[in-house]
Amino acid sequence: MKAKANLFRTLLVLPVLLVAVAVALFGLGIRSAQTQTTTSASTTTSYKVQDLGTLGGSRSFASALNDSGQVVGYSYTAGDQNWRAFLYDSTNGMIDLGTLGGSYSSASGINKSGQVVGYSYNSSGEGRPFLYDSTNGMKDLNDLIPADSGWSITEAAAINTDGKIAASGYGNTPPDPSVCPDSWTAYEAAFVLTPTTTANYAVQDLGTLGSYYSHAMGINKPGQVVGYSYSDICL
Repeated sequence: MKAKANLFRTLLVLPVLLVAVAVALFGLGIRSAQTQTTTSASTTTSYKVQDLGTLGGSRSFASALNDSGQVVGYSYTAGDQNWRAFLYDSTNGMIDLGTLGGSYSSASGINKSGQVVGYSYNSSGEGRPFLYDSTNGMKDLNDLIPADSGWSITEAAAINTDGKIAASGYGNTPPDPSVCPDSWTAYEAAFVLTPTTTANYAVQDLGTLGSYYSHAMGINKPGQVVGYSYSDICL
């Protein structure tokens, strides 16, 4: 059973470019790492697979990394009863980001500045999206949007360099039962959350492809968002 559990450890693949004449001199290795090498006429590319460890449990999972090599995801804690969002870097190792008061959290995205998004259960057992940074800690994103917006953010998938967040949630546009009397009430919307101050975000509804449902999954530096939407009115 112990050997099987090790299959679920978080790994970081580090590419190293070496000139051909230096290959014979490269003798450094990382314990518990495996190295694979591909060669061309002038260069050798070596990939070191590094075990990032856990937060005390048997398994950890990576979700995203930034250009500085910081990695986020979630890890089981001691006893494997709970899991927590983590932030890993080469200086501090794996850091437990905590929760919003509940037992579970998971990180899904990180930007260049080290801001992290994900979800966490709160003290009432509700799953809530969070924004984390080293100064302010973990905050419920619903506390950072206008109180009168009419939206409830349920998921934060990714965050770009400018702090814009690809998110999803519910609110303003429930389905019309007269149009789809037999439809289940799926009216989730994809959003872009844009920072207006250090404590507030404007909510932009991205619409759908014709139905009442869309879901954001990623965002790039210019603020373009990818995700999915149902195209039929009635689901």
